[in-house]
Amino acid sequence: MKSRLWIATLIVVLSCQFVLAQAPQHSAVNPEHRHSWWTVRNDAVNERVKQGHVDLILVGDSITHGWDNVPMLWNQYYAPRNAVNMGFSGDRTQHVLWRFDHGHLDGISPKLAILMIGTNNSNGNDNTAEEIADGIIAICKKLQAKCPHTKILMLAIFPRNPDPSPQREKNAKASLLASKIADNKMIFYMDINDKFLAADGKLPKEIMPDFLHPNEAGYKIWAEAIEPKVAELMGDKNRTKDPDPIALFNGKDLAGWKAEGGAKWTVVDGMLVGTQGDNNAPGDLFTTASFKDFDLTTVWRAAWPCNSGIWFRYQGPDKAYQADILEYTNPVCWSGTFYCPSKMFLAMNTDEKLVNRDGWNTMRIRTEGKHTQIWLNDKQVADVNDDTTDSGKIGFQVHPGAEFGPMKIIIKDIRIKPL
Repeated sequence: MKSRLWIATLIVVLSCQFVLAQAPQHSAVNPEHRHSWWTVRNDAVNERVKQGHVDLILVGDSITHGWDNVPMLWNQYYAPRNAVNMGFSGDRTQHVLWRFDHGHLDGISPKLAILMIGTNNSNGNDNTAEEIADGIIAICKKLQAKCPHTKILMLAIFPRNPDPSPQREKNAKASLLASKIADNKMIFYMDINDKFLAADGKLPKEIMPDFLHPNEAGYKIWAEAIEPKVAELMGDKNRTKDPDPIALFNGKDLAGWKAEGGAKWTVVDGMLVGTQGDNNAPGDLFTTASFKDFDLTTVWRAAWPCNSGIWFRYQGPDKAYQADILEYTNPVCWSGTFYCPSKMFLAMNTDEKLVNRDGWNTMRIRTEGKHTQIWLNDKQVADVNDDTTDSGKIGFQVHPGAEFGPMKIIIKDIRIKPL
């Protein structure tokens, strides 16, 4: 009897050892936590998830995280779908696994999850292609276990490095191995890498400046490439693409903006305030994102004398446009004047009465292709065709000089609608 019991025990032990030997035991599949800003973002995503109404999640690393920097595209393709950006800069497969175990999927059942992860696992000898594939598959399985009704659109790891390279090949192999889990029922696989690459396999700097992270043009390629499949899987093939205006200023801080120069930019009572710096120093405040064709509305007031303006399609000091906020004497013109640094005034507002000197003013800028129109307090002041620049940042200017001090520009609302 004891002999039989001993044999049975041995069989169980050997069986367990066999199972353990077959299961992946490497870093890509072992959930791992990170620290500092990562924890703050993790908590913020969890708080958003607790609010419910989550129909779409985008899961990944810094490449997915970067959707935060292109609000116009996000608002066009994903915000109307109750989407949550679960991209974290620097993440590997193991970090996504940890996040899934600690709140990201609690209490929600999205229609679709878009997954693109693994490039950070491929650095050096950190993980093999097989191990990266194990990590991607583990993520899919955990997502299915926690959200069984959620469809998964797995994307091939995007190309990196300017030319074909061993690391790019490793990522391609990992993607292909992971794609074997796709059943075209709940898990779907797409490889859109040819949309990013030139015919000779080079990765253009014009869409991925650092040969890893897309810029706005790259994100547009991404969104357009997967849109038909996303619409199909979410059941909204007839979804319109006419988004609501985006609030570029959140009323709390300068998130999404970057200051240049010596001017001071603060948030006071929910409003954006720009003043000259020490010794009447000038400066500008720009969006971190760039914009092309849009309809922009800004509500502002000024402390006079003032020489300021709303930059748009700004690429540099000599390649930009501005809707002026000023009182100019030679030639005489007022706020709403259309200025181009390399060409001076393209259109002038000569009607002083259009400006509310003691209260709020509304400036509207519509620019599409070469055509730009500007309205001040519902009166059109510019209608111009010009091709100096076709895209760029949006911003505000504080001009130098004691003659304008103590100049102050106050913005309480700025919204943009992509065209």
